Amino acid sequence: EQCVVSVGVNDGPRTFDLKGKPLRFVAGHHNVVNGMALSADGRTAIAASFSECVIVRDTMTGAEIRRFGGIVNSIVRLDVSEDFKYALVWGNDGRLTLWDIDTGGLMRTFPERKAMINWASLSDDAHTAALALDDGTVEIWSVNDLKLKATIPSPGYKPDHLKLSHEADRVAVIYRSYGASIIDITKPVPAQLNFVWGSYGSLCFVGDEALQLALSDTSHGAVIWDIATEKVTYTLSGHEGMIWDLRSSNDGTKLITYSQDCTARVWNTWDGSCALICPGPDSGVKACAISGDGKTVALAGMDASLRIWSTREAVECRTFFGHWGNVTCMATLPDNRFAVSGA
Repeated sequence: EQCVVSVGVNDGPRTFDLKGKPLRFVAGHHNVVNGMALSADGRTAIAASFSECVIVRDTMTGAEIRRFGGIVNSIVRLDVSEDFKYALVWGNDGRLTLWDIDTGGLMRTFPERKAMINWASLSDDAHTAALALDDGTVEIWSVNDLKLKATIPSPGYKPDHLKLSHEADRVAVIYRSYGASIIDITKPVPAQLNFVWGSYGSLCFVGDEALQLALSDTSHGAVIWDIATEKVTYTLSGHEGMIWDLRSSNDGTKLITYSQDCTARVWNTWDGSCALICPGPDSGVKACAISGDGKTVALAGMDASLRIWSTREAVECRTFFGHWGNVTCMATLPDNRFAVSGA
């Protein structure tokens, strides 16, 4: 069944066919959904919300499969392993837990810390976790035995965002109002491989091979950074407002950015050219996603809409409505179906 699944603020999953017809709706979270992920076949979604819980659902029926119990703190974010078996969940009280998605069982409880977790990343194989802490440090943990492998001291600025590479051999970190760094975590003492100055807001590795890093700055632009040469290879200019976030296609050929200027732009990573400008609603674009092959993108508007664009034909294919609130987080499927979570 080819469909689009979405979750809105204070309402549950909504499923549409590709002509925009609503198929089913089930009540869900009662607070802001702030993080979600999809299984590879698209039949299962996991979502975390503020001040509530983590729920796993069947995307075809909307039925709740299970929820993670014993969580009382405000849930901020989650990250999942590549095989969709494990979920790393963290709140704003410094607590970090690992859960079995299939059973809902609590697998690991990491030692509590005083510092708030600004961001966390789980490796594809769920063996390594990286934490960006509000005290300025970055921690690298072995998930299997809950051992702290390394503590990377602060350069004087707080880490806001980080991401482990697919091989879990390096971590990319954004330091607030300072710059971005890539750190080799395979060495006994983690070594900074390279550093780029600037005020950046979000990052992603370009493609599965992680040879390049994309960074959005806090003005109107973004850069593609070659990790081996330590040089900015392309500067992505054109947005007329601050870029909220950026995403890469799995094959590394396309990058999507969405901005305060109510548009999303699709970029060719091989030459830095703009392949497509996708206008959103006048109220603004709140989230975006790109398919694994880079051929389809989705924009979530602050008017509670979802717009699907084809990057090949450069046309808007579908527009969906039905949420009670705007949509703030999205996930993609390899076969160009999309799931969206609202806040």
